[in-house]
Parts: sequence; structure tokens; C-alpha cells
Amino acid sequence: SDEVHTAGGSVAQVSATMDARSSDPIEFDITRADAQPRISHLFELPNEISHEPDLKELCRITLRKALEVIPGAEKGVFLSFDPENDALALRASIPEDNPPISESLIMRAATDGKGFIWHYQKGQKNPSIPKNDGTYGMFAPLVWEDDIMGVISVENDSTVNPFIEDDLRYLMAISHYAAAAISNSLLKADLRRQNEI
Repeated sequence: SDEVHTAGGSVAQVSATMDARSSDPIEFDITRADAQPRISHLFELPNEISHEPDLKELCRITLRKALEVIPGAEKGVFLSFDPENDALALRASIPEDNPPISESLIMRAATDGKGFIWHYQKGQKNPSIPKNDGTYGMFAPLVWEDDIMGVISVENDSTVNPFIEDDLRYLMAISHYAAAAISNSLLKADLRRQNEI
């Protein structure tokens, strides 16, 4: 396990990582009692987002599916690259009015190209993450053809159901589907612009 120091001076413990650029297959723990429904929900996602023309709605659907597939995921954010501003932009958040964002952790995922599980110990204070006492979370970068297209994150304020490596595998699979769908959406938008010209 390693540590991430945030802008607020607190420390997040990172307990597991996965390389989003790896071509190795993602293997789920199929011995778990909830494996079959989780995999079924996961496989629904490509059909739900592959033909969605609106980028924000695509991101909302993906984030809702992540909270459905991952037990204990209570909230999350979806950010994707905005070429006009050359930066990551918030596309979806649950809850909508209070997005759980930590710039340090987002930048780690976007820079390293690795998904990871993190945990703030009880008593630590981090002003960039609301109600973070005992918070668990996961980040997964969206990678398509070796380019980082965005970051998806889920969190849990309860220590009753902390995230495990199998949860990270599901989030990484979701991020792969989302990256492909976003790339397809951007390609279609570019083709529409060229046709108009």
C-alpha cells in the first residue's frame, strides 16, 4: 500500500492498483454469491451507452450503472476530457448537487493511467472531500488507444462495506466500456462537423 498526499495536507492510503493500459483480460471472482447478477448488469452497459448521442447522458448512464454493479458504492463522479479547455470536465455526479471530488486523486488516475482503491483513515480531515471520515473510494481512468479520455470514481462513507480488488476490476471494466463509447461519440460528432463543412 502507498500514500497520496492531497492539496489539503491529508493522506489517502492506496491499497490496490490496476493498469488501465494493460491488455491482460480482467478476471472476476466468480465464486462470490453476487457474481452472476453483477456480471449480467455489467454486460448490459455497452447496449445502454453505445448508441447514446448525448455525451452527458452517456456519462450519467455509466455512473448509475457503476453504482448498481458495485456493492457499497454510494456516490461518484464521471469526468471526461474537454478538448476546448484542454482539461477534465465534470460530466456526471451522484449526488448532483455535491460532487465528491479530490483533485489530487483524480490527477493520480489521469496521469498514471492506473485504477486504484483508496481509504481515508478515521479522524483525518480533507477539505476537498466532503464527509470523508472513514471514506473508501476507487478511481479508474478511461483509456482508449493509449489516451486518457477521463476518470470515473465511486465512494463509500461506511466502513461496513469497504471496496475490494474485485470491485476495482468491475470499475475498470466499466471504464473500458465508457472509453470506447466516448471515443465513438466524439468520432460521430467529428464526422457530423465534417459533413456540415
